[in-house]
Amino acid sequence: MTKQTNNKMVVKVLRVVSAVLVFAVALECFARFEDAVIWGAPFWGLSWKGDLLTHDDKGNRGKPNGRYQKWKLNRWGFRGPDISLKKKNGTARVMVVGASETFGLFETEGMEFPRQTQRILDRSHPGRFEVINAAWAGMSIPMASHNFEVWLKQFAPDFVVIYPSPQFYLNEEPPRLRLFRIDTDPSVFMPRIWQKTKGLAPQFLPMWVREKIWQHRLDRQIKGRPERWFWQQPPTDRVALLLRHLNEFIDRIEREDIGVLLASHANRFGEVLTLLDEQLLLSIRSFYPRATGRDVLGFERLVNARIRQLAKRRKLPFINVHDYVGKDPSYFIDSSHFTDGGAGRVAEVMARHILEAADLAGTHVSR
Repeated sequence: MTKQTNNKMVVKVLRVVSAVLVFAVALECFARFEDAVIWGAPFWGLSWKGDLLTHDDKGNRGKPNGRYQKWKLNRWGFRGPDISLKKKNGTARVMVVGASETFGLFETEGMEFPRQTQRILDRSHPGRFEVINAAWAGMSIPMASHNFEVWLKQFAPDFVVIYPSPQFYLNEEPPRLRLFRIDTDPSVFMPRIWQKTKGLAPQFLPMWVREKIWQHRLDRQIKGRPERWFWQQPPTDRVALLLRHLNEFIDRIEREDIGVLLASHANRFGEVLTLLDEQLLLSIRSFYPRATGRDVLGFERLVNARIRQLAKRRKLPFINVHDYVGKDPSYFIDSSHFTDGGAGRVAEVMARHILEAADLAGTHVSR
């Protein structure tokens, strides 16, 4: 090969590399421009989901004035409009705690069920209720209990609504109070186009491709595991642990003379599973490999039944979200996260039970 030929090859390679780099830079600039126009994100610097959480002397909580894409937090780190530390006279303050189902992942901005609950209450009793969405994605019951003790109780709610996420108790390590630090170093470069690709790509992949990915993830986690590692039925010890954590949380709330409303957890799975249901169960099991798909459903049914019993034993209002929302696929984006319509159904039953708990028909609610 002659020197001239070598030079031509080097030039071609450089042209290809330059074209790829220019294309990548153009995509990144477009992604940042889109974020700036649509979400008001800074063109330079970080814009990522870590901006929604912070770690300080109060532990982990929503970041004051945090924002990422459609998610915007107020000055206290709650999703929703700004509020004062002290509530207005004659207003019943309702605090809703939970994980991503409560915080709201897929709903249109303002359509997460705490906000829709607020609007329903405003229509029937204008100005008499203030609903605070104190949830964040990944919030377990021990974390919610800790947050209430060191942070949330200063807002003096009249009622706390607990919407638990049972699936956390199917992790290999069950939930416990685990505080973590959030790395928000603005000097770290995080390509926006990569974030968008990771977030959007799964929605456009054919289901058979997604199944292959889920199955690969599951196979990797169960490889070499002995038979005794797998649950042959819903683990009752994990149910007992969830109830113990829930009881401890309720005790903390009631020590502050605050009312508690317990909710069951909703999912899309009925007695007869569709092909899509089976596919979604594979997705769930890829995160909780010790349980079979059927055990995931059996565990949730058992937890909901025990929560109902707990509410009855402690004389607490029980909001049967699971039964009220039903199994209409249009109410769920995936196995348990809501569409706008699904969140609206949750809001309806939440508002009704809040009204009953407050007894506003003939009682002035004030503290």
